Amino acid sequence: MGEPLLLVRDLCIRHRSSGRQILDHVSFELQRGECLGLLGPSGAGKSTLARALLRLLPPALWEVTGSIHLNGFNLLTAPEGEMRRFRGARITLVGQEPELALNPVLTVGTQIEEVLRAHFPLTANQRRQQAEEALAAVGLPDPRFFRAPIQELSGGERQRVVLAQALAVRPALLILDEPTSAVDTITQAEVLELLKKLRDSLELALLFITHNPALLSGFTQRALLLHDGRAQHVEPFGAALENS
Repeated sequence: MGEPLLLVRDLCIRHRSSGRQILDHVSFELQRGECLGLLGPSGAGKSTLARALLRLLPPALWEVTGSIHLNGFNLLTAPEGEMRRFRGARITLVGQEPELALNPVLTVGTQIEEVLRAHFPLTANQRRQQAEEALAAVGLPDPRFFRAPIQELSGGERQRVVLAQALAVRPALLILDEPTSAVDTITQAEVLELLKKLRDSLELALLFITHNPALLSGFTQRALLLHDGRAQHVEPFGAALENS
């Protein structure tokens, strides 16, 4: 096995005003094309860890120590200008509420093109082509989706659009923070099946954050269980179901 894509060592996160230690010396790694489950109850620090990977924790409020490397790039010490170029291009986040990530007054195609414009010097035709390819990759190939406003889409279709935004930049690592919590059970199954196909076809590295270990069945044999700020590596994955 080669060098890991993501390497996290002794990550500690403390809330400055309360003094609460959210994460205490958490270490893990993630290979290219691999999915790692991140499990834990509400308040365990799962989303805080995700924001730390993207360096979205304001230093005035949070003390973050340790090291985070993606492809050898130090995410904690890089200048903010470099981090802005890296964030959203090489490492992207899909959150729980697609409505919060989408602009209700813009069409689907425009919103995906805006993400591409922020990161790549593409022509208008190139942006449109990559946006259409991203929509096709998430199962929305019909041109009507490109032109549609968000209000015309179902919850499952909106979640697919958010995935298309993330995939359009062709990231190395996709962080999924409870990506099915805002959809019904049938749509949840459809989104999970789509994620499996995308993981396999694009060789994406996935960090799948959830409080429900059953959602990870069929995704991975490895999981990281967060509890009281500590991380327990669980392998094989069946042990995570027993301990969660």
